[in-house]
Amino acid sequence: MNLASWGLGLKRLSFPREASSAEIDTIVYGSFPQLSGRGYDILRTGPKCKSLVVIATPPGGMTIPYMMDIVQQSKLYIRPKDHSLVEQLQTDVADASKNCSESDDSSDKSPRAFRSKGADRAVEVSSSASDMEQQSSPFVSLLDESEEEFDKQLKLAISASLLESNAVVDAVETESIPFKEALKKLCETTIKPKEYQRITIRRSHIFDDSIRLFQKGVCCNKPFKVTFIGEPAVDLGGPLREYFTVMMRAIAKNSSLFEGRTGQRVLRSNVSAVLEKTYLHVGRMMGASLLQGGSPPTFLANSIVDYMLYGIEGVQLRINNIPDIALQKVLKELEDASSVSEFQGLLDNPVLSHRIQLGIDKPSTHYHLTDKSHILRILCIHQTILSSKGQIDQMMEGLNEHGLLSLMKKYPECARVMLSNATEVLTAAAMIDLFQVEYSSCGSNNRQKEEASIIMFYDYLQDIEDGKVFLSTEPTKVQMALEKVLQFTTGSRSIPPLGFDSSPTINFCHDPAVTLPTSNTCSMSITLPTAIINVDTFSSRMTYGIGNSLGCLGHV
Repeated sequence: MNLASWGLGLKRLSFPREASSAEIDTIVYGSFPQLSGRGYDILRTGPKCKSLVVIATPPGGMTIPYMMDIVQQSKLYIRPKDHSLVEQLQTDVADASKNCSESDDSSDKSPRAFRSKGADRAVEVSSSASDMEQQSSPFVSLLDESEEEFDKQLKLAISASLLESNAVVDAVETESIPFKEALKKLCETTIKPKEYQRITIRRSHIFDDSIRLFQKGVCCNKPFKVTFIGEPAVDLGGPLREYFTVMMRAIAKNSSLFEGRTGQRVLRSNVSAVLEKTYLHVGRMMGASLLQGGSPPTFLANSIVDYMLYGIEGVQLRINNIPDIALQKVLKELEDASSVSEFQGLLDNPVLSHRIQLGIDKPSTHYHLTDKSHILRILCIHQTILSSKGQIDQMMEGLNEHGLLSLMKKYPECARVMLSNATEVLTAAAMIDLFQVEYSSCGSNNRQKEEASIIMFYDYLQDIEDGKVFLSTEPTKVQMALEKVLQFTTGSRSIPPLGFDSSPTINFCHDPAVTLPTSNTCSMSITLPTAIINVDTFSSRMTYGIGNSLGCLGHV
């Protein structure tokens, strides 16, 4: 059995440039109905290795703009989620590997990278399978020309990987365990657990108050005890986790320091902030959060993360990271230019008048399509990195105060996942696995009520993941998020890189007058009411209780 016999052979797929997750699924499943019910992963090659890495799905689902941001010029592959199919293909893969090794054909037939085709046109993606009947790799390569064939060497590498481990070697998984162990060791050797620091701040001025405290000499390696003005909670862990969560959001939203779209923020060229060492303290704030079990900074643009982990040579071409919309539009047109005259005409666009100062100083008629990639790289790197290099370097200096950035550079793929805005996407299954349920004794009346409540709670989590629960419907619909449930329980909107110190727990309240959930972010527990027996009522009361209490610390 091979993929071709499953109907996963050569087909050309065309996605709208702004295709949503649902549109992508519709096209993929419509073209490959055999994947329906099995699901699929999208993989890419790592930036510095040939291992295939699963592209993490962001909270809003996989979209074409998201993939264009993440992938840029990498090759893409589709892998069925049903690994039994992979097992069925093992025999064919072994035969394919043998056939390839005996072949004398060594010509370069590497697939081209996934890329957009035009501002107003669709993104065209095809799966090349001209060799599929001969070589049964469980991957559908996404190419931009159907005539291209699989990269023979990459196929051999995939075959060898399947034969050895029955799975793709994921660079992130390879680094994950040693990275977490190294990060844990750094935290243990850096943090001074008995030397607490009292931090008192106003929730409405969290960024200004935090910067003031860090400028006064707050130490990142001494545990914080957080007090929010006007809130009585005693900090036994919950307020600290909440503080780091809201602090990161306040940093990301600061328009004097950062610009660009949400989740892809770049640093502004703010000279005053550099002189006042504001970016240095922003980096220290990020480091304190990571060292003390808080949230990572997941709002930085991919270009910034490239530079932090790999240096200027490792920055990939990412036009969508440019905050200047007019410049971004021209660069996309430049990228999509298919004729020399169109390309040269765009170089004379007034928006690109600064190209002379960047070394692109010849008359436009001296440039040809072969220069496109080099010119785009110069313009993008200048706009996202070099124009604010002093600010980025100062932030990196603060982040590395206790060696944190140096550690991240040793494990760049794992660090990239940690800093990505798609990191550790919460799912209902992950939430269920995270919680420990505190039941009454078996056979008791309370136990039966608790089991009924926990079933409704698990269904509630799944409904949130499926987009069926809304915090409000007027004037516009606002979806409930699993992150809000986690924040309600623990004070954190994400699972920290090293996990929580203990498992969050689910308790139960048997008071028939209580119909709302309560929580204690210090002990990381959520208490469910057992008085509700109707599923819809349970869902609405959970949403009301959680949605109207976020922002309060301690007991909620």
